[in-house]
Amino acid sequence: MGETTPSKTEWFIMDVIWNAQGSITAAEIITQLKGTLNISARTIRVLINRLLAKGVIRHEVDEKDSRMYHY
Repeated sequence: MGETTPSKTEWFIMDVIWNAQGSITAAEIITQLKGTLNISARTIRVLINRLLAKGVIRHEVDEKDSRMYHY
């Protein structure tokens, strides 16, 4: 089995998710991390997908927009 421990950068995303009042979208995560991490929005999305692949986080599809996920 592959590595499931979040990387140092992934922990920043985990912190935002844990501190959210309920579910949070990728766009909201990106907005909160703006200025904290010197990485692009695309990279943040890649990191979110890595956390999903590791089974560390899960998502639900938005009822109104199937392209939007809530973590």
